[in-house]
Amino acid sequence: MKKYLSVIILMFIYTFNITNAAAVETNLSPEMYEYLLSHKTSGPSGSLYESFGTNFIFKRTSYDESATDFVYKYPDRLALPTRLILPVENNESCFSCHRIDYPAIASGEDIHSIDIMYEGISVTSLTFDNADDILPTWSSKNDIFWLSDRSGSYQLWVMDSMGNNKRQLTNENGDVVYYDVSEDGNSVVYSASDEANPSFNIKVLNFSSDIATEIISSENIIDRPELSPDGGWIAYSQKNDTNWDIFVIPAEGGNPIRLTTSENMDTNPRWSPDGTIIAYKTAPVSGDYNLTTQNFIQFNSDNGKLEKIYHWEGVQSIQMSDWRPDGSGIVYTAEIVRYVDSDPLVTYTAVYSDVVLRGDKAVAYPIMLSENTIGDRGAVFSPVNDKIAYWSWEADGTSAIRVYDPVAEKSTKITESGLAFYPSWSPDGEKIIFESSTNNQRDIKIIDLSQTVN
Repeated sequence: MKKYLSVIILMFIYTFNITNAAAVETNLSPEMYEYLLSHKTSGPSGSLYESFGTNFIFKRTSYDESATDFVYKYPDRLALPTRLILPVENNESCFSCHRIDYPAIASGEDIHSIDIMYEGISVTSLTFDNADDILPTWSSKNDIFWLSDRSGSYQLWVMDSMGNNKRQLTNENGDVVYYDVSEDGNSVVYSASDEANPSFNIKVLNFSSDIATEIISSENIIDRPELSPDGGWIAYSQKNDTNWDIFVIPAEGGNPIRLTTSENMDTNPRWSPDGTIIAYKTAPVSGDYNLTTQNFIQFNSDNGKLEKIYHWEGVQSIQMSDWRPDGSGIVYTAEIVRYVDSDPLVTYTAVYSDVVLRGDKAVAYPIMLSENTIGDRGAVFSPVNDKIAYWSWEADGTSAIRVYDPVAEKSTKITESGLAFYPSWSPDGEKIIFESSTNNQRDIKIIDLSQTVN
């Protein structure tokens, strides 16, 4: 009996967690609902993992793994639509295979798109081209950047805050895959594929000269370049063989410095606002289900060296999306168990956490931003207050932009119907631009929050 005591306790905890998981009653069409459920995938066996609290899938198991006759049963994973950024390469890595370039069900089929409607909201379309206009970002100089394939491949474009003076900034031989605008708004770093000479490149474009300088090129995949706040360094991830690691390189060029060397897949570097910390996602390569965590590198900007790594203590299976402007917290996406029409399923949610770095740990306590969506993504902080914008998959099968107010502890939906993704705040925090998909066309739209969120 003693041998199985921990197992009995775990079974009780699991039952309690699932019973108390957040419930979402959907208003999906019968066809959409059947499609989502029919494409759900099985979770892990549960031999290594357990739940935390009433919602989050959290950590590796603490029960006796020698009790092989017990299986902790995970709910199935809902085949939710996935929307990230352009694919870098078709390969076996989950870092690439989840990066589809259009709104789609996990199997790859298109979602039927209906018009986005707004009631009592000031919204304006900034782009109208038949091409795809995606991934908008507002710079500190009030310029709006985005990627468009209107020239035949995805290139970087810029316009002013009114949607005027549009111009193409890059003319690469392949797609521009990712970009990051500098804190001062004077330059941008981007990664691109070169189809003429198969390779991946990082370049820095200076707006005063309109000259793009190649910083590094490799036959291996190079991705997610991020400029340090002072503009002196570029952090990026690179694939070597089957593994990924974090590197830095001087922004004017030079020799790359490898910061991580573990067998884990280390990707998605993000600088803290003061430039002293680099957050990155790490995915274990062992086990029957890879729970990603968020680690933090103490970075020495004088010599480009790693001084210390803080290991994540918090909910797992996450991906960070932004730092709080004062560097005290982060927002991220975490996996969660939710009831969808009485069926417990694994999905995801947007989360805020204060983060305290002490010893060799990054201690974080989660606060969910919403409880009545099927799934959330892409949370970003306002530059002037603690409000958080993110996009969510709604119970009616659409996606919407939402704004969370941590003081009021309230999430407000600011778009209705259709598909809306990737919010980005204006420098004054009064407007949001986002990617909109209507009638199979993707455009950039702008919304005035003064009429919607107080």
